[in-house]
Amino acid sequence: MGAISLTNNSIYSQKINNFSGELFRVGGQRTPFLSATGGLNGGKVLQSTFWQIQAADSAVVSSEPTKAQEGAQPTEYLGRDRVAYTGVTQIFHKGIKMTYTAMATYQHQNPFDLSANIANSSDGDGTVTAADKLALSGSNPIVDEFAEQMSMALEKVAREVEWFAFNGTFADGANTTPGAGTREMRGLNEYCALNANADNDTAPTFVGGNVHYCDANGDGSGADKVLSWDSISEGLKRYLALRAAFSLTHSAIMFFAPAIASASLSISPLTNLLAILKGLSPFWDMIIFAKGSRPIFFAFSPFVNLFCL
Repeated sequence: MGAISLTNNSIYSQKINNFSGELFRVGGQRTPFLSATGGLNGGKVLQSTFWQIQAADSAVVSSEPTKAQEGAQPTEYLGRDRVAYTGVTQIFHKGIKMTYTAMATYQHQNPFDLSANIANSSDGDGTVTAADKLALSGSNPIVDEFAEQMSMALEKVAREVEWFAFNGTFADGANTTPGAGTREMRGLNEYCALNANADNDTAPTFVGGNVHYCDANGDGSGADKVLSWDSISEGLKRYLALRAAFSLTHSAIMFFAPAIASASLSISPLTNLLAILKGLSPFWDMIIFAKGSRPIFFAFSPFVNLFCL
């Protein structure tokens, strides 16, 4: 089973397998990130090949601020700058080409083999011959072959979108020859790398990628370390330090899991990690575990669009 062998890029009726019985979809079909963002029909319509978002970071308050006095000048004069990130609309272009015969002959039925010649087969001239082939009447669930093939094509598009959503490398497609450029979206991995902190000692920022490096050197260059409660704690501290006006210590993980000691519990399967993090806090929507020193995992929450641990 697999892709149909096309002739002249077209599906011919003799290449279509029509069997009886209920149709089951098998293979990888889940696209969790695309589904979380609304699927192929989600999002909003753009009338441009480019789009932009802006970011304005808030001031970090990590120590006691200067207290104001009555009738005195302001303790400080403030101003915050903004930055922008540019994205592109990537093209996903597929096609289905079928003969009219292939679209019309959905009642064709493929026979199945028997172990002996026990069923008479019509010779088409008024005679029959004993044969080892048999076909079942009706019950083919596909009555619109073109629609079925379109559905399967859109499923492949969805899986390609999912792949680029994580792995895409930004390209604006600009080319002096019309139609020669290829636009490519910026994937989450690249987003997290934009203006990212060089190592775990660098203070986090709002408008850059904030990565906790789970490796021996703490900068992505050393040997990978086992994901532990220490790693999760440090990642949470990096995230929370941007949003909390108080000092965070190693016990930050205890705030999320007071009954679980933070030490060296190793976590490897995705299902275990997801279950544990959902147990720590009800605000985790989806966790995607990535093997390697950068990043450890992505987390999505109602309180933040995207952050990287």
